[in-house]
Amino acid sequence: MTRRVVDLHPEAITEGREARNWYRERSRDVEERFRVALRRAIREIREAPERWPADEDGLRSCRVYGFPYRLIYWTEGDYSLVVAIAHSKRRPGYWKPRLRGPI
Repeated sequence: MTRRVVDLHPEAITEGREARNWYRERSRDVEERFRVALRRAIREIREAPERWPADEDGLRSCRVYGFPYRLIYWTEGDYSLVVAIAHSKRRPGYWKPRLRGPI
């Protein structure tokens, strides 16, 4: 059985840290719940990356349960790349330029 790989774009890593820090400032418990929910979403992508429908650009979106965030990613074969950990209500599509540049 081939192991599926999920990588995160460097800016997605930064977004995840910033969100985690924001929650930490409010509550350590909420920060921990966010961390667990984020790991769950990454695990779900690893287990079944095609579970969520692709848009016209081939991108998919996995919800971070209990939080207003989505993991925006593309997948090819056994590899997936999370290009953004995006807040669901802010700046739609801001991450699209990441698709053109190197990671």
